[in-house]
Amino acid sequence: MTMSIFPNCDFTAQAQAVCSMWEAFSSNREGDNGTLEEALGETGNSSANCSQNIPITQAIEFYWPISPHTYFGVCTVISHVLVTGITIGISRKCFEMKLAKTAEHAFYCTLAFVFCITEALLLRNSLILKKLLSRLGQDMLHSALGLLAFAIGIVGVGVKTWQKRKVLRENEKASVRHFHSMHARFGLFGCIFLLLTTISGLTLYFWPGRMLNIGHRTVALLSFLLLMISQMYSYNTGFARRNWTEKTVRRYKLATFIVIITSINFELRHWVVDVVALIPKEFFDKILLKT
Repeated sequence: MTMSIFPNCDFTAQAQAVCSMWEAFSSNREGDNGTLEEALGETGNSSANCSQNIPITQAIEFYWPISPHTYFGVCTVISHVLVTGITIGISRKCFEMKLAKTAEHAFYCTLAFVFCITEALLLRNSLILKKLLSRLGQDMLHSALGLLAFAIGIVGVGVKTWQKRKVLRENEKASVRHFHSMHARFGLFGCIFLLLTTISGLTLYFWPGRMLNIGHRTVALLSFLLLMISQMYSYNTGFARRNWTEKTVRRYKLATFIVIITSINFELRHWVVDVVALIPKEFFDKILLKT
């Protein structure tokens, strides 16, 4: 991949080139068809055709060390490995405790909000899976993981709520507060956005549309971020401190942070493309004319 810098060029021709790129880009995103790489490839071809008449006195070419396809592929592999390791590690500890008390809540929430949601994001954009299952099969798997995340997650939150209420029933003077910590607050808001994600995702099957698709992506990304931040705060709770060493807790935090970055970047790129495509071309025309 190359990028040229033109210090001296005809800005009128440059404006025409940018407008042509925008038209090709916007038309490709209509209806959310095709992959992001196809949209960017078409835009790149339009740029090359429109920039042939731009006088170039000096060109500096920059070569990316790896292609975007390779970069996102590596990120996907890293995320798959780490999220599986986190889920197995926490689940193993919970089963060693026979899912007693907080261990039951930790198991269900990790399985739902860490594993299922992350895999739903990753598998939705897997080119290999698309070839094996087709786009429809891929969408069905994506939806199944999302529904599992919502259903299992509700069980996990419900278990913890029931346990706290049980303590209050047995001892009315007990100091028990629910949804008070940062872990609980981020988890609560994450569940709300996950509910919106589930509703908007199911609606897309019956009434597909660009705006609804952007809304679905927006609430999905927000739910993923909020729930993973909640997971990060969970490592500061008494449950984590009692069952793991400080070194192990730091490793879980680092692994979870890497999962957030490597899982969200591709879908975030799609979201940015969709949002930018909504901006009227006239807005960019005015900016170019002022320049």
